[in-house]
Amino acid sequence: RRSGAMHVSSNRPATVTRVWKSPNPSVTIPSTRNVSMKRMETDYWTVYKIVVLDAPDTYNVEKRFSAFSELHSILCDLFGKSSMPAFAKSSFFENKFQKEVIERRRVDLERYMNALLTNPALRNSAPVKDFLQPFEAEPAQRPAMGAAAPLPAQYEPPPASDTPAGPYFLPPIPQGMKIPNKFVFQTGEVIQLSPVLQEACNALQYLSTSYHNLTSLGSDDSKRGQVLMQQAESIETVSQSLTQQSLYLETVLKTSGNRVSSDIAVHLTACLSAMEQGIQYTQELMQELAIFSSLQTALRDSLRDDVEAPHDAEPGSPPPSYSPINLKKEEEEKPKEKIDLRKDDEKSPINLKKEEKESISYPELSADKPNPIELKKDEKQEESEASKAVLDKAELQTELYALRKRVDALLIDSTEAQSKEETSPIIRQLQDIRADVRNTFDVVVPTEDTKSVLNQFRMLGAEIAESCERIASREYGKVPQGDPISNVESKIFDIVQAVHDTPVSDLTAAKALKERMKKIKTLLRQMRHHEGFSKGQLARLEDLQENLSDLQHEFGKKFKALPSKKRDVAQQTVLEMRVKQAQKHHQAIEDDMFGL
Repeated sequence: RRSGAMHVSSNRPATVTRVWKSPNPSVTIPSTRNVSMKRMETDYWTVYKIVVLDAPDTYNVEKRFSAFSELHSILCDLFGKSSMPAFAKSSFFENKFQKEVIERRRVDLERYMNALLTNPALRNSAPVKDFLQPFEAEPAQRPAMGAAAPLPAQYEPPPASDTPAGPYFLPPIPQGMKIPNKFVFQTGEVIQLSPVLQEACNALQYLSTSYHNLTSLGSDDSKRGQVLMQQAESIETVSQSLTQQSLYLETVLKTSGNRVSSDIAVHLTACLSAMEQGIQYTQELMQELAIFSSLQTALRDSLRDDVEAPHDAEPGSPPPSYSPINLKKEEEEKPKEKIDLRKDDEKSPINLKKEEKESISYPELSADKPNPIELKKDEKQEESEASKAVLDKAELQTELYALRKRVDALLIDSTEAQSKEETSPIIRQLQDIRADVRNTFDVVVPTEDTKSVLNQFRMLGAEIAESCERIASREYGKVPQGDPISNVESKIFDIVQAVHDTPVSDLTAAKALKERMKKIKTLLRQMRHHEGFSKGQLARLEDLQENLSDLQHEFGKKFKALPSKKRDVAQQTVLEMRVKQAQKHHQAIEDDMFGL
C-alpha cells in the first residue's frame, strides 16, 4: 500500500508486464510541479516528472518524493543496503518547499534512478517495474493532430412513459460541464464513468416508477404485497446495481478529487447522494416484502391445518348426540368362589404337561379380498404424501435468511467463548437449527423454482454440522495473568477467526468486529507509551500493531459494502470548497464597495 504516489492517466492496460526494449534505458527528471489536494494554496505537495527513455519509446510518470523513498526501502529489504546506490539526501528540519531543496532532490533522484536502471537485477525487479507503471506513450499512443478529443462522461434518462416521475432520479449534467469519462488508478483499475452513471440513472428511474405505482394503490396492503411479490427479483437486482455503482463513484471521488474541478465534484457528490437514497428505498421495500412473505406463510399454514382437521358432520347440522353415561352400578358383583389350595381328592391329579399344541389359524387370502398388509402400506404412503408441503421460492428464501442469520449470530458467540461450558449450549442450539433445516428439506415438495433454494438448505445443514465439529474440537488454554501482551495477542487471533467465519452479507456482525478492532488498536497505542515494558516487549507490541493493520486491510477488502466515512469525507470536501468560494465572493463584493 503506497501513500501519496501520483501518476498521469494511461491508455495502456496496467496488467501488462513491462518488457524493456532498449538494452540501456535511461531516466531524466526535467521538471517538477505543485499539486493541490483540496484546491487550497496552503495544502499541496511536489511531484517529479520522470521521463523514461526506452528507445524507440518514451514514457512519462509522476511521483512524489515519498514514493521514491518507499521504493528505496523496498529494494533495500530485497537486495540489501550494500548493493543499493546512494539515495537523495533529506533532512527533517529543512523546508521541503524551498526551490533550492526541490532542485537538489530532483538532481539526486535523477542520478538515483539512472543507477537503478544501470543494474540489470534492479532494473528487471518487480518493484522497479511497478514503480514505473502505468506509462503514457509518446508519441505512439498520443492522438494525432486534428484527432477528436475523448468524449466526456454523459448519461440520458430512459424514454418518458405515461407514468409520472417519482422522487428518485439522477441530477442532469449542467449545460457546459464536461466530466472526464475515463479514470485510471495506481492499482491498474480503469473506471468508465458513462456506463456507471447511465446504469444508476436507469435504476433510479425504475424506482421512481415503482414508487408511483405503489402510491397509487393507497392503503390496500394486499394489493401492495402482491405487486411487491411480482417485483421481488427486480428490486433485488436494482439494489445490487445501485450499491455497485455507488462504490465506483466513491472511488472516483476519493482518489480523483484533485484532478477534477469543484463544480464536477459537487455534481458527482449529488449523484452519489441520489444513489444512496435509492439504496435506502430498496432496503425498505425488501423489508416490507419479507414481512408480507412471512404473513402469507402463516396464513397458508393455518389453512392447511383447517383442511387436515376431520369434519364428519355436515355444515349446519347439530352436534352428534351420545348416550348418557350411567355412573351408578346396576348390578353388584357376585362374590368369587374361594380357591382351596389343599386338594383332598387324589383321584384327579393335576396334569402339568401340555397334551396338545394350540393350532394357530391364519386368515386365508383370496383374489377378491385385498391384502391387509398392502393396505397399511398404501395408507402410510398417502399419509407421507399428505405431510408434504408446497411452498414458493420467496417463502423458502425468507426462512433460509432467518436460519442463516441465527447461525451467524451463534458462530460469533462461539468465537467469544472461553471454555467448553460456554460452547456446549451454542452447539446444542446449532443442532436444533440443523434439525429444522432437515425438516424443511424433507417436508417441502421440490419444484423447478424451489430446487436451488432447497439445495441451499442442504448446504446450510452441512455447514452447521462442520461448525459443530470444529467448535467441539477447540482447546481453550489459560492466558497467563501477568502477561498482558499475550492476552491482547489472543484477542487478535480470535478476531481473525471471527472475520474468516463471518459471511459477507452479515453487516451487523461486521460492524461489531470493526468496533472490537478499534478498541484493540487503542489498547495497543496506550501500551506502547507505557514505561514498564522492556525492549523485547515493545518489539512484540510493534509486531501486533502490524498484524492488526493487516487484519484491518483484509477486513476492508472482504466487507466492501460496509458503510464507512468515505462519503462524509467527500461531502466535507465539497462543503469546504463552497465555503472558500463564498468567502472569495464576499471579499470581492467588499473590495468593490470600498472602490466606490
